[in-house]
Amino acid sequence: LTRKLTAVLVSRIYSALPSMRNEIMRKLERTSSELNDIGYGAGETEAEINLTLMRLVFEYHSLLQDASIGRYVDKRLWDPKVRLCTRAQNLYDAFKTDIAATRPDFENTVVKEIESEIRESRGRELPGFLNPRIFESRVAVFVEDWRVASNKLVSSARRVLSDVTNDLFTAVAPEFPALRLRVRDITASAM
Repeated sequence: LTRKLTAVLVSRIYSALPSMRNEIMRKLERTSSELNDIGYGAGETEAEINLTLMRLVFEYHSLLQDASIGRYVDKRLWDPKVRLCTRAQNLYDAFKTDIAATRPDFENTVVKEIESEIRESRGRELPGFLNPRIFESRVAVFVEDWRVASNKLVSSARRVLSDVTNDLFTAVAPEFPALRLRVRDITASAM
C-alpha cells in the first residue's frame, strides 16, 4: 500500500511540476518587469529617494528653462527635437505666413468698404470719429479668418511642448521609466 501511494504521489507531482514551473516563471517575469519599470538607484531611505527626486526635478527644470529661452549649452539640448525655443519660433513663423495669406487687399477693397459703411452710418457718430460698430465688425471678420491658423498654432504648440517635455525628462531620468510615465501624464493633463 505504501509503495502504491508513493508511486501515485510521485506521478502526480511529476505531472503538476511543469505547470507549477511555468506559473512561477510567468510570475517571476512579471515581477522583474514591474521592478524594471520602477527603476533603480533612487536610494534606500526615504530621505535619499526625496533627494534624488529633488535633483531630477531641479535638473529637468533647468533643462526646460534653457530649452525654452534658446540657451542650448547642455549637451542634452543639442538634439534639434528638444530645442523648444527654435521649434516654437518655427511654429510662429508658419503662423505668420498663414496669417499673411489671409490678409485682404486693404488699399483697394477694405478701404472702400469702410468708406461706404461710414457714409451709410453718417450722422450717428461725432464728426471725425469712426462708428465703433464698423470697427468691431471689421475686426471680427479678420479674427474669424485667423481662426484656422490660430487653432493650428495652438495644437502644434501643445504637441511640440509635450514632445519636448517628455524627451527632456527621458534625458534626465532614463533609469526611472515609471516616473517618466507619471511626468508624461501630468504634462498631458496640464495641456
